[in-house]
This record gives sequence, C-alpha cells and structure tokens, in this order.
Amino acid sequence: MPQTVIHEEFDYDVSIADIKKYFRTNHTGPYFSMFETGLDNNRFDLIRVNPYSQHIRIYEFKSCRRDFISDKKWQNYLEYCHTFTFVCPRDAIKRDDLPRYVGLMYIYKWRWHHETRLDDTWILEQEWIKRPKKREMEKSMVSRIAFMLIHRTKWRKEDVF
Repeated sequence: MPQTVIHEEFDYDVSIADIKKYFRTNHTGPYFSMFETGLDNNRFDLIRVNPYSQHIRIYEFKSCRRDFISDKKWQNYLEYCHTFTFVCPRDAIKRDDLPRYVGLMYIYKWRWHHETRLDDTWILEQEWIKRPKKREMEKSMVSRIAFMLIHRTKWRKEDVF
C-alpha cells in the first residue's frame, strides 16, 4: 500500500493585515488597536494591558525593512509601556537592530499539502526572536493610559478585542 505524502508549505510574505488578523484570532485580550487615534500624538499599533499584573505592552507592526528603518518615532513609545515588541515578517528586522530591552516577533504563514489535495487555508503563527525586557513605568503614566483606554472602549468598541 502506498504511503500518504503530507508536507507543509511556509510563506514569509506577511502583510500588516495578516499581523492584525493573527492578534485578533490567536490572543486573549484585552488588546486595543491604536491605528486611528493615539496618545500625545503617538499611534501605537497595538497595546495590551494585563489588569492583574498591571503590565502594559506595546506592539509595533512593520511590513518590511524599509518601514522599520524609516520609523523615527518608535523610541517615543517606550515611556508608555513596560515592554515593547516589534512584530514583522521574517527578517524584516534583525535581532541586532534593536536595543537589548526591545522584543522582536516574526509572524509567518503555513499550510499543509496532502497527496490528494491542497488545503488552501493559511495558518498564522508567531516566532519569538527576542523577548522584551520589562522596564519600570511612572505610576502616573499607567493611570493615564488606563483612563485613555476606558475612554477608547466607550467610543471605539471595534478596536478592542
């Protein structure tokens, strides 16, 4: 009897829409999308608040290396979080491009092939390249962000998941 052949196919061409979809479908919140509005003229791509540990994480999405290199504002986001992580397709940002306390996560797609059919459903996955280091935040900033997010929840429910 012939052996069934199954293999996986990977795709590292990931868009910002793919990254957003990954976070919306694979994580438990609360997450707050900050694409349209921000705080102090800063637009974080995604912010997560853990109410139990009072830990604030910011995720900044990059579509390619040029997007990362041209971004001169991300350092301004550091005062608004305990940890900061770039999320991008594989190799858009290298580990050595970042300060030691900044995290790096790659998102990629995969699907499997069976000998009789191709499953066209891409599955999004993450790979931690570098975990962020926690830094201290001013207590007043933690409160300020909490109140801003409560306000955001009231007016932009679709951005909270």
